[in-house]
Amino acid sequence: MDFRGLTPSRSWEAGGSDDVLAILLGSWFEDSDRIDALEHVESDAFADRERVGYRFSVTNPDGRFLVEQQVYLEPRDERIGWMRVVCSGFRPAG
Repeated sequence: MDFRGLTPSRSWEAGGSDDVLAILLGSWFEDSDRIDALEHVESDAFADRERVGYRFSVTNPDGRFLVEQQVYLEPRDERIGWMRVVCSGFRPAG
C-alpha cells in the first residue's frame, strides 16, 4: 500500500497496511481522546479514485472538538492500494 497523510503538525508515510493502521489508529488520536460520534460521512467517485469525507465529535480533557478527514483512495486487487488522507485537526465544537 502507498499511504501518505497530513495532519496540522505532521506528515505521515507508510508502505504496508499494518503501518497504516498503526498510524491511523495508534498515532492520530491519544488515549485520552474519546470519539463520541461519527457526525457525517460522504463518498463519491472521482475519475479513477474514490473520495470519502467524514467528521467525528471527540471529547478529551481540553473539551469537545470536531475532527474532519478527507480521503482519496485507489483500489488494487480488491484492496486499498493507494491512499491520501488530510486531517483538519481538532476544531472546537460550538
